[in-house]
Amino acid sequence: MTSRKVDGNKVVDNLVSAASALDPTGASGFILGSIKFILSIRDRVYISKFEKFWSAFEESKIEVDEFIRKTEEQKDWQKVGENFLLVMDSFSAFDKCYYYGKLWVGWLGGKIDQYEFRIMTNILQSMSPAILEKLIYDKPVNVFDMNMLTAWGIFKYSGAFDDPNQDESTEIQNIESRFTNIGEKLVNIIKP
Repeated sequence: MTSRKVDGNKVVDNLVSAASALDPTGASGFILGSIKFILSIRDRVYISKFEKFWSAFEESKIEVDEFIRKTEEQKDWQKVGENFLLVMDSFSAFDKCYYYGKLWVGWLGGKIDQYEFRIMTNILQSMSPAILEKLIYDKPVNVFDMNMLTAWGIFKYSGAFDDPNQDESTEIQNIESRFTNIGEKLVNIIKP
């Protein structure tokens, strides 16, 4: 992730351009245009989220015009773009916005289709930042983590957790785990 500071006006302009291009009703451009005049705390948080989101595109050397053009070239772009603002607002951690941007870059690059993009976005929204970090940086997982990763469809595992002395904080031992297809793609896209 890049840590350099982005000009707030540039962030707002990029946000307004992207949201306007992705919103078939045209209402979001008008609503977001007001950010230039009044920046409440919520607006500043949203701009920080967008800054994190946009850093994934900066890493891939994708400018806002190219982002809009490439997005609109995709046959099912409206299914991906229709919930853009809602998804951005739903993230409870700024880093999730960055990973959402990485998913978008992966979709634009043909690594995933719009169906996989939407599933991975839902997984990203549900996943706790702590488990996400373990997944990205190959940190050990415990029984609770494995159960959550399995529930989200990221892992399939074989083995038994039948030991009654084993609690949810116990690290996984002697368990053969493997990524599902969607889990493998998700990790490959969001890993640094």
